[in-house]
Order: sequence, then structure tokens, then C-alpha cells
Amino acid sequence: MWWAIYFTAVTLLLLLVAGALAVLTDAYSKALEAYRLAKLTLDQWSSLASQLDRTICTAAEHLATKAVESLDVGRYKELGPMFARAMSEVRAKTYLKRLNYSWSFQGDVFRYNVTFLRRGAGGAVDWLRPTELIEAAQRIKSVSFDLTASTVYDALRPLIPRGTVLSGVVYGYLTGNGTYTGTLTGEYTLRDKTPLRCVDGNLSVSFSASHYASLTLNSTQPSVYIYEVVYIDS
Repeated sequence: MWWAIYFTAVTLLLLLVAGALAVLTDAYSKALEAYRLAKLTLDQWSSLASQLDRTICTAAEHLATKAVESLDVGRYKELGPMFARAMSEVRAKTYLKRLNYSWSFQGDVFRYNVTFLRRGAGGAVDWLRPTELIEAAQRIKSVSFDLTASTVYDALRPLIPRGTVLSGVVYGYLTGNGTYTGTLTGEYTLRDKTPLRCVDGNLSVSFSASHYASLTLNSTQPSVYIYEVVYIDS
């Protein structure tokens, strides 16, 4: 009879040990999974933070280039909503569910910020000025020339922003008899001398314009031909 009691006791002990091991195994598995998720989440944050500045820089310069080429600053201002969509997608498709972000424009300066728990990353794109180049191009397109009082260079020089170069040519016929008037064609390239940081080249825009012009000469010729090479380094 004693052996039955002994067998029962041993069996109960084994069951207790097995239960304890199962609990420990389950706790270990849960701890291991929590560690794996925590490490994966941290890796995702580190990847986002390390690539953020370069990604924003590339996108900003690409959009600024498109804006200047089309003389439409709205193309550059698409950067804000684009950033918001990208961060929203990151939050939806990664473990960074508590990711927060913000952005703003101050003129052409784009500021951005992302935070996750107590970590943060952000910066500013403050070297691009598509608005200034576009506005300068529009001023140039609307200028007229009084070639009796000043030269093409004199008329264009005040319109060029500092740190830019305007090159091109102005040409065409003026008609009259002593006093000549008409429309001259201007073909220009306005280039920002500040190099882009993440893509090759500089911000620049090529455009053409029609300029009303007048000129008074001591002449009876029916027309005069104007051809002026333009190069203004501001």
C-alpha cells in the first residue's frame, strides 16, 4: 500500500513541477516577444530619424525646382501635405503608432518635426527661395524699356535678387521716325547661385518676355534693330 501512496506523491510533485515550468516558459516567451517588438519599434524609429532630413531635403529641392520651372510656387508648397501623408502612412504601417508630427511654412522656410514617446527629430529647409525667383521673373516679364533715358541693363538690374544671375538676350525692331517704339523679345535664364544640397545643380528658370520699348534718335530711318546681351550678376 505504501508504494501507491509514494507513487501518488511523486505524480503530484511532477505535476506541480510541470505546471511551474509551463508558467515560466510562458512568461519567458511573452518577455521575449515584448523585447522583440520593443527592439523592432526602436529600429523603425532609428531608421525614420536617420533618413528624415535627407528625404525632406530631396523632396523640397525637387518641388522647388518644379515650382520655379513652372513659375508656380504652389508646387513647392505641396511639400507640407506630402510630408503629412508620408508620416501618416509610417504610423499606419509600422509599430510607430504613437508617432506625432507637425510642419509649417514661414515664407519659403519649411519646418518639420516628428516625435515618438520621448524621442524627437526635425529641422528646417531654409536655403531655398522659389518665391523670390518667381516674383523676380514676373517683374522682369512686365518691365518696359525707355532706351532714350537708360539701357536694358539699367532697367533690369534693380529687379534681380541678391545672389542670383540673370543671363539672356533682348532683341527686336522698333519703328518710327526719330522716335521709335515697339515690342522687344527677351529670352532669359535666372539662376540662384546657392547650390542645391541634395540634388545636382541650382534653382533656375528660363523664360521669355515681351517688352514695350521706346527710343529717340536723331535719325529718319523707318526702323532700328535692337540686340542687347544681358548678363547681370547680383
